[in-house]
This record gives sequence, C-alpha cells and structure tokens, in this order.
Amino acid sequence: MYQLIASTAMFLGGCASVPSAAYDRAAEENPPSYVAVADQVTQAPAIVDLSITRATELGADRAGPLPPGIARVYVEADVNSLIRGSSALPPQIRFLADVPRDARGRAQKLKGGRYFAFGRITGNGELQLSGPASLLAYGPQTDSLVRQVAREAVAIDAPAPITGVTSAFHVPGNIPGEGETQIFLSTAEKRPIAISVLSRPGQEKRWSVSLTEIVDEAAEAPRRDTLLWYRLACNGLPNQLPSSALSSGDPVNDARAREDYQFVRRSVGPCSAKAPISDAPLIMDRPRDIR
Repeated sequence: MYQLIASTAMFLGGCASVPSAAYDRAAEENPPSYVAVADQVTQAPAIVDLSITRATELGADRAGPLPPGIARVYVEADVNSLIRGSSALPPQIRFLADVPRDARGRAQKLKGGRYFAFGRITGNGELQLSGPASLLAYGPQTDSLVRQVAREAVAIDAPAPITGVTSAFHVPGNIPGEGETQIFLSTAEKRPIAISVLSRPGQEKRWSVSLTEIVDEAAEAPRRDTLLWYRLACNGLPNQLPSSALSSGDPVNDARAREDYQFVRRSVGPCSAKAPISDAPLIMDRPRDIR
C-alpha cells in the first residue's frame, strides 16, 4: 500500500464545472459505507473527482494475468477536482482500472460516468489506482462522505493506524465494584492512544479514548463512522488482550483488565463492509501508447 504523504494538500474546489445530474443515480441509491470509503482514503495520497471520456478494454497480451470475470481497461478522464493531492493535475489524466464483466462477458461500462479515483499521481498525467476497489461511482452522498473522511485523515490530531497494545492495568477503587482500567495502544506514527474504562457500583461502565499518553477525563468514546472509530474497529485492536500487555502480577486485577478490554472491543463493534484491498499495484503499461 502507498504511504500517506505528510504534506498532503486539500482542494475542496473544482477544476471544471460539472452538472449536478452528471452521476449514476442508481449507484447513489446504494452509496458506499464509511468503512469502504475510509479504506480507500487512508491508503491513497491522491483523490480525484473525474469524468471518464474514454475506456478501452486491453487484450490479453496487454492486460497481463487477471482473475476470472475481470477486465483491465485503459481509461482517459477529465479532472473535475482534486480532492486531495500533493501536486497539481492536468485537465485530463490516464490510468488503468480492473472492472468486473457482466453475464455476457462484457466489461463494466465506464465511459460517460463520473467517479472518485483513489491512488497516486505518477507524472505525465498518469494515475495509478491503489487497488481494484479504488474507483467509486460519484453521487452527492458519496461526495460528502469522501470529503468528510479526507478532512479527518489530514487533521493535525488525526488518529494513526494502531499497531498493538503496549500495556494494560486495572486499579481498584475504595469500594467493591469501583475501579479504573487503562489500556495504552501503540500507533504507526509513534503517537500513543490511551483508553480508560471506569466502573462504579450501580452505574454502567463508561469508556473513553485520549489521543495522548495522558488519560483525559473529558474524553468520550468515539462515535461510529468516524476515523477514530475506524482505527479501533478496523486497524489494530486484537480480539483478545495480549498477556504481554499485563504486568501487575495480580490475577484479580489482570482479570478485570481483560474483562474491561473485552467490554471496549464489544462496544467498538466489528469492522463491517470492509472493501477488498490489494497490496499489488495495477500494471501501468505505458498507457500513452494505447490509442
């Protein structure tokens, strides 16, 4: 996967005037989930809103090996706007896309459609998609969601991918049933995340997340369909608390820490509607020679 560029710029304006009706209304009736969009946004240095003007299926000699039912298509498109990217784009770009075939063996029609493309800019007006799910049909709801996740991803305090649980411990309170568990997570950007679980007699457990090593008493649990929720649900919370994270030596407190960790895991919920991601880059076989 491509690493995100730290100096990424956001461009929420457009490069061209696009009619509001220029999208597949049928696709917008079933817009992608937050997870499907976040999967793309968090791995793509560039996000482009584009309208496809030409789509040519490549023959077997040019396409290379492909899974059954998949066609590789050479695409030319007009750039409507650059949602995110570290460099400017020309008015037209070219890229390759893998698309499904229908029951008659025909490649999915792309020409005339408006899409969001996720990938990296390779120069000379060429774009390399991040994977097979990196072309999303445009629609007002999808547009709003893509821009929302893009803004979250470049925020100064954006949560980084979680790489593991570094430590966890439970501190009992002064009365039976009272106590606090603190769980510390490591991230890809070396910025720790702290989770606190508070238990009080006669009250429901309360948990919260702080994006520092210090537990913030004013912090709250993340809302679903936010980038912090996505990181917890989809990017690194193991199903069980690792034994290596426990160091108290007290079986009772360790058991409470495990119990509270499972409470957090259940509260976060599963990473649903996750889009398929491929680490293998799509072949960019000199598209300028295909005419």
